[in-house]
Amino acid sequence: MQISDFWDDPEDIAGFSGRKYYRIATINWSRPRIWRPDEPRFRVPDGWAGQGGIYAFIRSHWKQTDSLRISYVGKANSFSKRLTNRHQHFDLVEKLGDTKVSCGRVSFSRIRSHVGHYLELEDVIKFCVHDHLENSQGFETLPGFRKDQPRAMIPWLILNEGYRFGGLMPRRIAYPWIAVDW
Repeated sequence: MQISDFWDDPEDIAGFSGRKYYRIATINWSRPRIWRPDEPRFRVPDGWAGQGGIYAFIRSHWKQTDSLRISYVGKANSFSKRLTNRHQHFDLVEKLGDTKVSCGRVSFSRIRSHVGHYLELEDVIKFCVHDHLENSQGFETLPGFRKDQPRAMIPWLILNEGYRFGGLMPRRIAYPWIAVDW
């Protein structure tokens, strides 16, 4: 067995057999679009309607001290079915100021794509951008240890590409690990 040092890249950490520990998810974030209160559903980027992944709500209004805030992070098996005003927790769209949504399509490495992985990614990302989130589900424990998750989470290396959220979203997240690259 080999002990990893703090400066080792999580992508290269492997067991004695050579099998890599960290699964890799690359999230390509779309440029945010405004979701107006009179629109019954969010206009998902072209070609992404049937796709699923992670999404983030960005709020901006005149009383904020910072220009934008990530206020909600969620998962969707289908962006077009999930991002409708039927969901009561999307009352963010009704608030004063602009609400923008960025959709993140996920591609997986070292594992097969599975929609069940979206919940794990959502939990890890929420812990990294928690400052102004209005959704608190999943914060009762560390990511991967929710009561309704039947098994412990395998380590993730999450690479965020595309839209940068004004520097609020880390470019690279290794969970569990001690460091986050901004």
